[in-house]
Amino acid sequence: MNKTDIKATMFGIVFFGLGLVTNTFSIEKVLLMAITVIWTMIAMKDFLESIIPNKLVILLIPCAIVASFVFPEPGLLQRIIGVFVISLPMLIICLIVPSAFGGGDIKLMAVSGFLLGWQMTIMAFIIASILVGVAAIYITLISHVKKKSNQSKHIVLGPALCVGIMKTLIFGNDNEIFYRVFCNALNLQ
Repeated sequence: MNKTDIKATMFGIVFFGLGLVTNTFSIEKVLLMAITVIWTMIAMKDFLESIIPNKLVILLIPCAIVASFVFPEPGLLQRIIGVFVISLPMLIICLIVPSAFGGGDIKLMAVSGFLLGWQMTIMAFIIASILVGVAAIYITLISHVKKKSNQSKHIVLGPALCVGIMKTLIFGNDNEIFYRVFCNALNLQ
């Protein structure tokens, strides 16, 4: 285990611990916290090393299968469509434009698609795309101000995907609640 693995694991354990200190305990909560820890580890690893390890994506598979029993909605057909709704277009784009997406990003979206169902998977990807767009604008502006070329810069997609997926899992398609929490956190109301 290298330093990045240790940092990501510790961050995930702390995040998991914070979830357990609330007043109720249930299989749903433990499952959601385990999934959140894995997504946190994926985001940290991708942010620090630009790679999503297969072992972390594989850890999500049993969680997604268990979630299909614990959370009956979305239905099985929606989950199966969710596997392909974003990951397949990403794969096709990679075949046309090599290195457009990393393989880990594609696998992450496939597993998360089974967990979320196709509608929430699309929502998660839209949120991730917005976050990546903001990051790209920021990097471009900083590069322009510092008069450095941004051609060597690349933006890792994994953290944005994980944020979009977590937002969608926690808040579902109810964006009003999400925006209220977001605005309250930034003191915009």
